[in-house]
Amino acid sequence: MADIEPPPCPPPLLPPESLHHLCTHGYLGLNLPQHLESQYDHLLATADAFFALPAETKKLYRPGTGLGPEHRGPPSSATSTERGYTHIDGEKEYLTLRKSLTHLPPGIYDAAAPLWHDTAHLLYRILSDIGVYLGLEPTAWDSVVADSLEPSDGVYEEEDIRRPEIKEGDQGTLKDNVKDNEHSKTSCKRRRTHPRDDPSTLLRLFRYEPGGGGAEQHRDLGLLTLCVCWGKGLQVRPRRPPQPVAGSGESLPPVPWLDAPRVTVMTGDALHVLSSYRIPSAQHRVVVDAKDAAHAAAPDTDTANEPRGSDSVPTESRRSIVFALRPTTVGDIDLAAFGGSGSIEARELFYNIRRLRVNINANKETRAAMRAEYDKSRANGRQRDADAEPSPEKEESKDYEDTMVGELVGVA
Repeated sequence: MADIEPPPCPPPLLPPESLHHLCTHGYLGLNLPQHLESQYDHLLATADAFFALPAETKKLYRPGTGLGPEHRGPPSSATSTERGYTHIDGEKEYLTLRKSLTHLPPGIYDAAAPLWHDTAHLLYRILSDIGVYLGLEPTAWDSVVADSLEPSDGVYEEEDIRRPEIKEGDQGTLKDNVKDNEHSKTSCKRRRTHPRDDPSTLLRLFRYEPGGGGAEQHRDLGLLTLCVCWGKGLQVRPRRPPQPVAGSGESLPPVPWLDAPRVTVMTGDALHVLSSYRIPSAQHRVVVDAKDAAHAAAPDTDTANEPRGSDSVPTESRRSIVFALRPTTVGDIDLAAFGGSGSIEARELFYNIRRLRVNINANKETRAAMRAEYDKSRANGRQRDADAEPSPEKEESKDYEDTMVGELVGVA
C-alpha cells in the first residue's frame, strides 16, 4: 500500500468568513468549547472568592520585595502592573498571572493551570489559521509562542547559590575543593522557576468597581488576546471599508463603536508587525455603564434604596478574564518565516513595539505622566508638517496608527 503524505497543515479552526473578519477588523466573537467554558466559570468563581477578601489580605499578593514575612506577592518591582495583585481606587482591581504561576492566592493555580494550557493552544490554532490566510508555513509561529503554551508547575524556591568559601591556606587538593563545591550545589535550595524568567504572555483576572474602570481606545501589545466578560463594557471598532478618493473634501463619518461579544479574540500590535502590517490591531475600549455610574456617584439618592437587581441598579460588579498571548523575548525571530528578510532579536522587537505606550492599567498619576511623554514624542515627530491640512484618507489612517497601545490594558 502506497504511503499517504500527511496534510500540509492542520485543519482550519475558523470558518473562512470568520477568519476574514478577524484578519480585516482585528476582532471576532467565539463560542468556547464546553470544557473551556467550564474552566472559565471555575476560575471566575475562584477569583470572586479572592476579590471578596479584606483589602489587607489581598494586598499581601501585590508585587514587591522586602515587605515582611507575611508578603505573598511576586518578588518584583512594587510599581509593576505585570505581576501580582493591583488595586486602583475607584476603578478596578486585578490579579496578574505569568507562566510560572507562583505567588498566587489559594486555589488560583489549580483553576488557572488547565485554563492556561487550553487557551494558549486555542489561540495558537487561530494563529495557524492566520498564517494560512497570509500564505505562511503552518509552523511559522512555533518559535514565537512555544515558550508560552504550557503552564509551569507553580513551584517556586528562593534562589540560593552560595558556596563554601575556600580560604587561603586551607589544606586539601583542587580535587577535594571541586567535590566540596559540587556537594554545595546539590545541598543548596535551588529555584525551579523564577518570575523574572517568565515569558511576556499573561493571564489577568479583573473586577471592576461599580461605576468605574473604563479604558480609552487602545490596541493591545501582543499577538492575540482572548477576553471573556461578565457584564457589558468592552467595545470594538471595525475598520472602515476602502473608500474611493473623495473629490468633495467632505469628512467621512466616524466608524461606530460596537459592543463586543461576551467572548472575543482580538489581534495585537506584535501580530500587526510580524504580518508585515497586513493584519490590523484591534481597536477597542471599555465604557462604564451609565446606570452603574449614576448609582455609584449618587449613593444618597433614591436609586440607593432600590433593591439590587432592579432595572436601575446593577446586580454585581463587572468582571472578566483576559489571556494575552505575546511573542517570546528569547533568541532571534526569523523574519523570513513571515515574508520578510533577515532576523531580529526577539527582545528588541518586543520592546520596540512596547516603548512609548500608555499603560492604562496603571494608576491615574502614572497614566498622566506616560501620556505627557507620549504626547511630547508625537509633537516632536510631527513638527515638520504641523500646519499641513490632512485629507480625509490621511485622517483615517492617522486615527488608526496613533491609537494608544497599552501593555495589556483594561480590556476586561
